[in-house]
Amino acid sequence: MSHLAVSPEFSKAVLRTLGLIALKQPVKQSIIVSIVGNKAYDYVNELVSKGFIKAKKQGNTKILMTTPKFESYFGKKTNEIKKMSKASYQSTLL
Repeated sequence: MSHLAVSPEFSKAVLRTLGLIALKQPVKQSIIVSIVGNKAYDYVNELVSKGFIKAKKQGNTKILMTTPKFESYFGKKTNEIKKMSKASYQSTLL
């Protein structure tokens, strides 16, 4: 995701968290925390406050999804990013 960034507005850890959410959405916050660690709570709060993701309460966790601001900021639709990631992964297998 960092190669898509327009400015260094985010730390690498926040961008990594945003990338995981974009690729796996809708995704439970608990899954992101299990991958990133407990700092993910801070990263999610930062992304929500800046309007790049939305968090919908579901039981003891939240469901995380990107917002239209994410797509306009990075200039890519979420489905395009998923396709790029899939193509990149498949090329590493060859």
